[in-house]
Amino acid sequence: MGQRLREALGDDLVSIGFTFARGYFNAVLTSGSHTYGLQELSAELPPDDSYEAYFLSTRMPRLALDLRDRPFASDSSAWLHGPLLHRLIGATYDRNHAEAYFYLTDLTQDFDATIFFVDTTASTILVLPRPETFFPYGFGDGWGANRGGL
Repeated sequence: MGQRLREALGDDLVSIGFTFARGYFNAVLTSGSHTYGLQELSAELPPDDSYEAYFLSTRMPRLALDLRDRPFASDSSAWLHGPLLHRLIGATYDRNHAEAYFYLTDLTQDFDATIFFVDTTASTILVLPRPETFFPYGFGDGWGANRGGL
């Protein structure tokens, strides 16, 4: 999706990555081939060879870092080009394989900026009415045709 947005919007798009050292988040819990629904989960401290560990070493509770058009040639900033591990948690999470949610990357190639938090709390899960309330005609073939639908 990011590549398509970059192609469509060019330099008008700013890709911002969010990451954290430890805390809580919402995801669908998985274990092997089983899923257990959306719930609040926790993440432990990152490995030492990760961007999150470097950010944590600043002792700042949160930081925002603009990665665009910066000269990262000095020894003090060369680490930003990595490659280092970077945490990526999507819609699902298997806490038995927490290490699988880190991938090796060059952060400056993936994002224009990054925002880091030492501690996170899970977002509030909103309880919404059943979809039939919003979509009385269902999702069958031709849904929305002549009804002002999508």
